[in-house]
Amino acid sequence: MGPRWFFFALLGFGLSVKGADTPMFDTLTLLRFNTVCAHCHEGECSGRLSFSSGPEAAFSHVRRYAGVVDDSLARQLYGVLERMKRDCTYAPMVVPDLDRPLGREILDDYRDTASGNYFVPLGRLEPTGYRLNLRFDVPATFR
Repeated sequence: MGPRWFFFALLGFGLSVKGADTPMFDTLTLLRFNTVCAHCHEGECSGRLSFSSGPEAAFSHVRRYAGVVDDSLARQLYGVLERMKRDCTYAPMVVPDLDRPLGREILDDYRDTASGNYFVPLGRLEPTGYRLNLRFDVPATFR
């Protein structure tokens, strides 16, 4: 088996915090968008979609870049992009308890199993200094 690739997107803006609105999209959709689609679409704030003919017209594009997705997931990914373009933020996700170490049992909830990528939301951070310590049991690529 080849090397495993890990991608952690650690963001401190536009993400839910405890007590915020309930996420509108399921976790799989948000993980796929945030670890794959956001590479190109992050922060697109045009207020309009490039695919003006609707989600079905975008499915071939979604499948080309987001991997194996069914129509339901492709439609949801389209919805997440529409939200990002409208609100200029990532869709809310549940933020883990950052006051304790995040072990595999917690981090697995933030892993897109299809790509193997992780997206761990940090919530809203106050302007100050922060320290992030990472320890891997095996060699890993980190971005």
